Amino acid sequence: AYVPTCVSEAKYLINMGQLKGHNLAGITLNAKNLFGAIMSYPPNNIAQSSAPKNAGLHPYVCVHADFHFGGHWDFDKRDMDTYNALVDLMGYEPLGAKTMLFFIDGLYSAPDQSTELKKEHKWKSFADDWPNSIFMSQDLVAIESVCLDFLRHEPGHEWVRGNVDNYLHEAALANDAPSGTVYDPEQDGTPLSSLGVHEHWNNAVDRKYSRNLGTGDGIELIIAGSQTTVQDESERSPKLTAIRNYPNPFNPSTTITYTVPHRCQVSLHIYNLTGERVALLVHTLQDAGTFYIEWDGRTTSGPAPSGFYFAHLVAAGDHVIHQMMLLR
Repeated sequence: AYVPTCVSEAKYLINMGQLKGHNLAGITLNAKNLFGAIMSYPPNNIAQSSAPKNAGLHPYVCVHADFHFGGHWDFDKRDMDTYNALVDLMGYEPLGAKTMLFFIDGLYSAPDQSTELKKEHKWKSFADDWPNSIFMSQDLVAIESVCLDFLRHEPGHEWVRGNVDNYLHEAALANDAPSGTVYDPEQDGTPLSSLGVHEHWNNAVDRKYSRNLGTGDGIELIIAGSQTTVQDESERSPKLTAIRNYPNPFNPSTTITYTVPHRCQVSLHIYNLTGERVALLVHTLQDAGTFYIEWDGRTTSGPAPSGFYFAHLVAAGDHVIHQMMLLR
């Protein structure tokens, strides 16, 4: 099995999935979408659409005890806290790890991947209408967690059951997986770190997560058009420092520029998409003025992979976050 050259050589990917259940994996969103990037050949050396099956992936994503259709499509249910092949695909450097943006098309939603869309598939939880929703995130685990909550609480989605979120537990804790698996999809001796945030909403009416509730630093579900805590720069307090970088996107290095309004302690951190701090560039007392700091695209463990990174500047009793893109 292999990933096609057009995928492996791409600088970055955008993953567009659909909101629906799946009669084998429980749900099929962005993570299950990665099956479509796998190529393999059966014994007769003729490529076909069942490439992921030929690669032996299906037995490791099955969440239903009743998935027995005879022949080569008989798979047993995977328990919680067991290895899941989706995690390897989600963290694989030429595939999931270099995906910059995740979309879920929820404008319409059929119960599963094999069912034709019909009027009776309108959602009870959306007042007997279609979901009419598009979900977006840069955190693969978070967007899958949110869409799972919507699917799981909609009557009629009979396949969204069982140990459907096992892969999300494994992915969120990939650095210390509940199954005990050491996820290392490249087999280079560097195991995966956490791939994102996994949690469930407080209830199906309010649909709030820890950031919405102010109880943690997990998921925040923002509804388009709703007011958020994010302010336009013109509305920011004058004490808040400005931050930029050039070039952006960059390779191999970029210069980060920021302004300090008065003498104060300044810290400049670099974080990856999973919220892990990968570099500390500044941590010192600085006078008022504009400063230029070069980041060489390296982390504490070596060259950073392609992806989005966040420069987090703390100064003058406030903080600001700036997004950067590294393209190897």
